[in-house]
Amino acid sequence: MIPRIDGLMEQRWPAVASTLQNGQVVYGKVEKIGANGMAFVRIGGELMEAEIQTPLQAGQFYSFQVTKKEDTIVLKRLASERNEATIEQTATQLVNKWRLSREMEPLLRFLLQKQLPFTKAEAVQAEKWLLATPEKDVNFRALQMMFTNRLPVTETVFFALKAVQSPEPLAAQLLHLQRSLQMSPKQSLSEGQQLLLHELERMSHFLLDDKGGNELPQLVAKHMKSLVKSLGLEYEASIAKNAQTSQTLESLKPLLLRAKQETNDETLTKQIDTLIHRLTGQQLLSHEQGPIQPLVIQLPFLFGEQTDVTIHWQTRKKQTGELDPHYCRLLFYLQLPTLKEIALDVRIQHSVVHVSIWNDMPQLEHFVALMQPLLKERLASFGYTLSTVKVNRAPEKRGRDELFLRVLNNYSGVDYRI
Repeated sequence: MIPRIDGLMEQRWPAVASTLQNGQVVYGKVEKIGANGMAFVRIGGELMEAEIQTPLQAGQFYSFQVTKKEDTIVLKRLASERNEATIEQTATQLVNKWRLSREMEPLLRFLLQKQLPFTKAEAVQAEKWLLATPEKDVNFRALQMMFTNRLPVTETVFFALKAVQSPEPLAAQLLHLQRSLQMSPKQSLSEGQQLLLHELERMSHFLLDDKGGNELPQLVAKHMKSLVKSLGLEYEASIAKNAQTSQTLESLKPLLLRAKQETNDETLTKQIDTLIHRLTGQQLLSHEQGPIQPLVIQLPFLFGEQTDVTIHWQTRKKQTGELDPHYCRLLFYLQLPTLKEIALDVRIQHSVVHVSIWNDMPQLEHFVALMQPLLKERLASFGYTLSTVKVNRAPEKRGRDELFLRVLNNYSGVDYRI
């Protein structure tokens, strides 16, 4: 068993001070008491100057209510006691004060511990989503990802972050929708549904016709680029770029949206909704974070059988705004017929490559050692130097798709253990 795969991706968020809003609650440490009722408070790793309205002691942690007066942040200590309150005490206090379910305490403790700001209205809404369906673990992680990634607290975002956690391969979901449309009488399909079916069939043939051979790396790169376009993962960006034109966007996501509008069948609508949410979830987790550009994507692939490749890619931006392929990190997760669950963590810094592999197959280390010279040679041809390839045993499983949850949630900055 290995420890949690911590620190897979470095998170870079906008300055906390610029995101604080009236009415938010946030947990932080008072570093220094200044003059004229001001103090230096550290929240989320950032030191900011704020006006304080209650007596505080330097070096202690407090829970604050946020008020903004023009360009000044005002922090008022929540607890009425003079001593500092623990995270557990503050979470219990908020549950009682806001009349929330006790099942909300773990989420509030998480938000306070991570020093993530939140409002009462957001907590009340989060409670409804947390308790709405039996999948409380999935709901909990969706809420964690929502707040950690500072995404809008809306129903659309919540369902998207639930869908992106699904262990069911995207390839299988696409195939199920394709079969449902094929089973319907052709004359009963609307124009939008027929276009969607045609695109699904085209993607299916593309998968089946893609032969690896000796040009596997080039084909995989071409395959990924084509699938990203076909899945419509750049749909919103394309809309913005083509807002002044009548250009038709021939990709899956807009076809799904159109087919949903033209569908009365409840089962078909549910299948389409699931795919829309899943694609939206990938987009949400791929938003730009200052100088760091992340990408979270699940692509259907053919490795003996149809499966998915989950890819987390994070790279630094050059001063020109271009992405730097010589300073980045990639995390791959996939399920293969023989190897089963496997995760690869590829770190690249100054063109030097470090690879870590997690899998349960006992003979894998031997096979990796045999292939390492070829890998080193191939990387060198592209200007990279292979440093290390380390094989690790996969984490001990508590349930289905344990490794997948560790990979997804470590990237998203949440705690998969509920």
